[in-house]
Amino acid sequence: MRCFVAIELPESLKQRLGRVQQDFDDEGISLVKRGALHITLSFLGDISGEESEEVEKELAGVRLHGFGAWCRGLGFFSPNRINVIFAKIHDGEGFSELYESVSGAVKRVVNLKEERGYVPHVTIARVCWGNRGGLERRIMEHDDEEFGEFHVRSFSLKKSTLTPNGPIYETLREFPLER
Repeated sequence: MRCFVAIELPESLKQRLGRVQQDFDDEGISLVKRGALHITLSFLGDISGEESEEVEKELAGVRLHGFGAWCRGLGFFSPNRINVIFAKIHDGEGFSELYESVSGAVKRVVNLKEERGYVPHVTIARVCWGNRGGLERRIMEHDDEEFGEFHVRSFSLKKSTLTPNGPIYETLREFPLER
């Protein structure tokens, strides 16, 4: 099964991101469905049911406090070829600490691909093909836009089933953070 570890977003934030997505509803750009918006902490890829159970045990050992964060501005990873449009996530050290703890737990069970530095974000669209001209400028027009604050209270191990109509996500287990 294809799995990842993620943070769910409050519905109010998903609604605000859904509104800005409409600015990118163009041919060749695939918008992420509102219900599927999340912050990925670790992508595990295809793992067995046994590995999933072991990952659950390891993730249950993550002991951190919840933390506040906010979503402001849009971005992309490579100006040479924009493939993903995302909303930027900001906080103190909460995400980096949670990322390190989750990655350490997952790596005790699953061999992860070499990862670049972690950048907390919410993917709102994937650029598949079409005219990318002016896309960078359109993204940067939203650089100072505030989408809202939220509190990270938990993270989840999720299963992703790929379908012709997009992925279907199922929460296998939610892990609360300490208050």
